[in-house]
Amino acid sequence: MRSRCGRHRVDAVFLATVLGEVPDKDLCVEEVRRSLRPGGLLTIVETRRDSDFIPLASVCELLARHGLNRPGFHDCSGYWATASAAALV
Repeated sequence: MRSRCGRHRVDAVFLATVLGEVPDKDLCVEEVRRSLRPGGLLTIVETRRDSDFIPLASVCELLARHGLNRPGFHDCSGYWATASAAALV
C-alpha cells in the first residue's frame, strides 16, 4: 500500500471517514507518516453514523504507535476530528 509520492513529500494528509475501511490501519498510518514532511499535518475526521466508526481512543493509540502526536481535538456533536502533527523520530 505504498503511495507514489516519496518520503517526506507532502505537507498535509486528510482522512475523512476512511480509516475504518482500511484493512491494515497500521500500514496506512505508517505510510502517511512516511509521506509527511517533518512538522506535516494529519487530519482525521470520523462520524458515529459510519458503520466502521473508530473511537477516538483507538485512533490516538494508533497514531502514538507510529510516532504521531495529537495536539488538537474537536468534538462536534457526533463527529470528531483530530489534527496530528508528524513527530518524526
